[in-house]
Amino acid sequence: MSSNPHSFALCHVPSRDSLTKPSYSLPQPVKLVHRPSSWKSRFNILCGALSTRNAGDLAATTRTGGSLSNARDKLLLSPILADGRSGSSVVSAIASTVIEPNITVHEESTQGLGILKFLEGKTYFVTGATGLLAKAFVEKILRVAPTTRKIFLLVKANSDAEAMKRIKNETVECELFSQLQEMHGEKYRDFIMSKLVPVLGNMCEPGLGISDTELAARMADEVEVIVHSAANTSLDERYDVAINVNTQGTLRMLGFVMKCKKLQLYLHVSTGYVNGRRRGVLREKPFYMGQRIAEEMVTFSGTQESFPLPKLNVDAEIELASEMARTLAADKEADLKMKELGSARAKMFGWHDTHTFTKAMAEMIISSYKGQIPIAIVRPSIIESSYQEPFPGWIQGNRPVTLYNCHLNA
Repeated sequence: MSSNPHSFALCHVPSRDSLTKPSYSLPQPVKLVHRPSSWKSRFNILCGALSTRNAGDLAATTRTGGSLSNARDKLLLSPILADGRSGSSVVSAIASTVIEPNITVHEESTQGLGILKFLEGKTYFVTGATGLLAKAFVEKILRVAPTTRKIFLLVKANSDAEAMKRIKNETVECELFSQLQEMHGEKYRDFIMSKLVPVLGNMCEPGLGISDTELAARMADEVEVIVHSAANTSLDERYDVAINVNTQGTLRMLGFVMKCKKLQLYLHVSTGYVNGRRRGVLREKPFYMGQRIAEEMVTFSGTQESFPLPKLNVDAEIELASEMARTLAADKEADLKMKELGSARAKMFGWHDTHTFTKAMAEMIISSYKGQIPIAIVRPSIIESSYQEPFPGWIQGNRPVTLYNCHLNA
C-alpha cells in the first residue's frame, strides 16, 4: 500500500515464553532502519518482508508536527525504545529490515530474516476485517503464505449468516483479491473459504461480543498471531463512542489475548499521530500509563512558571465519558456536547483530537502488559492506495488524497 510518507514506528516486546518456543526464535535486539518511501514498504513490515538487506549502521530520524516534506525524513528505531518509566521495548530482528520499493519476489529473496517462514502455517485472528488495512493484510498473507491454517475475522453483524455474507461480499468477491483468484483459478473460492472463518462479534461488548463459546475456546486454543486493526477513526467522534472502541476495545482484546495458549505475536495498529502536540525531532517510544504530553510541552517551552497540570487517569476518563453520556442522554445537543468533551479532554492533556487521545490511552493500557505477552505496536499515518501489490491503485472508500486528486482532475 502507498501513502504520503509520514512517521512510522514498530515496537516489539517479546514475552519470555515466546522467546523459548521451538517453532521460531528471535535473535538479539538490533536497529531497525526504515525508508518510508511508500506504504508498501510499511505494509511489508506489517505482514512479512520479502526482500531484506543488512541495516548496518544506517540511521535516520522521524519528524512530527512539520510539513509533508519534513515527514519524508527517515526513521531510526534504536534497540531501547522506552525510558525507565515505560520499561524497555525491544525491536526484534523479525522487524529489522531495510525494504526498498518496487520489490520483485524471487525464491532466494524470501529467506531474509525468516519473516516469511514465521508467517507460514500460522493461525491468525484479525479485527477490523472489512476495513482497508486489515483486508489488505489478509490478502497479502494468503498470497505469500498459502500454508496459513486459518484466519479468524471478527465481523460485526446481526447473525452468523450475515457475518458470512459480509465476508463473501466484502472480501472474497473484492477486487483486491483478483490476483489470488488468478493464482487459484476455479479452486479460488474453495481455497479462500477454507482459510477464512467469520467470527460474529463486537469490539464494544464484553468478551468481544463473541457469543459462540465453543468458537471462542477454539480460537484461544489455536490462534498464534493477533492483528488488532479495528478502530474508530473519526477525529471528532463523541467521547464515549471513541473511548469505547479505541481504548476499552483494546482492553477487551487484551483480555482475550491473555487466554490464547499458543500466542506468538499481538500486533496492535495505532496511529502515527499518537504523538499529539509534541514538536521537534522525536524518538518513537511507547506510552506509559498516565503519561501527559502537556507536561512535556511545558518542559520543552522552558517556562519557569509554576502551575498545576491535570493528571491523566485512564480509568477516570472512561468513567467520565460514560457518566456524561448518561447525564446527557435526554439532551437534544448530546452529540455535540459529547464531541466537545472529547476534544477538550484531548487538548487539555496535549493531544490534538479525540481519536489520537483515545488511541494513546490504548497504548498506555498495552504498556501495562509488557513482559506478559509478545507485543508489537505499529503507528501508520495516512494510508492510501496500493503502490504495487497486488496491483497499483487499489483503494477502499473515499480517502483524503483520492478526493483531492478528483478535485484537481475535475
